[in-house]
Amino acid sequence: MSAPQRGFSLVELMVASALALMSLAALFNLGRAVWMAQSTGTALSQMAEDGMVTLALLRGFIAQAGYSTPIAVEASGTLRRTWALRAVFGCDTEFSQPSAPIQSLTCGKKGQDALAVAFQADAQNSLLGSDGLPMDCAGNQIAPTAGPGGVPFHLSYNRFYVVDGTLYCKGSGGTGQAMALLDHVQTLDIHYGLAASVPDQVTAYVPAADVLNWGQVVAVRLCLVVRSASDGMVPEPVPYVGCDPFAASITPLDRRLYRAYTLTVMLRNARGMAAA
Repeated sequence: MSAPQRGFSLVELMVASALALMSLAALFNLGRAVWMAQSTGTALSQMAEDGMVTLALLRGFIAQAGYSTPIAVEASGTLRRTWALRAVFGCDTEFSQPSAPIQSLTCGKKGQDALAVAFQADAQNSLLGSDGLPMDCAGNQIAPTAGPGGVPFHLSYNRFYVVDGTLYCKGSGGTGQAMALLDHVQTLDIHYGLAASVPDQVTAYVPAADVLNWGQVVAVRLCLVVRSASDGMVPEPVPYVGCDPFAASITPLDRRLYRAYTLTVMLRNARGMAAA
């Protein structure tokens, strides 16, 4: 006669089920941690690429501010140039009318920092379009305009500003339609380096409101804070260092990632430009 078969007791089944659930939970947490680590790394890499590429693009235009061809020598010995008006202008808010000429730009009452630069564009400092004309920051070809003595030249007049978290560029070519350069912009902070008596020696970096003479600006310092495209990248909000490295860290209200990227551009061509 065979021995009676014995099954698992209810307690044994409950213990086994609990252990299985714990194992599944551990595997789930491990998989979630690996997924979040991969997602975080991908997001940080994309943010760094977007931030640095955008700053490199801005550098290419800002560094040219004030460049123009000398066309004559004044009695005082100074050079007369094709473009002798403002080379750079900025606001601590948005521009009230971004379409206005650079010498007529005024600042609005809200919004983030905005920057405008102007220079003579040619084949050496600008990309050329299909018709062989230099292009502005939006990729539009710049039509010639009459300069001193009726000699035509190409004025590259570019404005950079943020609207609803997107950095835009408005150029002087084509129809002047603004083009989006970068999404997910948290902050655009711009300071201006003022020259001392020694050419190009910066004594202080100040916001636009403290610039009394735009002809004294010889450098532009940019800080771009970029956030990740997706929320929920981390379990809890992660504090980050903003544009002021000496200020307290900033704790966001969401669970996105934030990173600040900075750039300083010297304006080698802007010395002696119009102060107005």
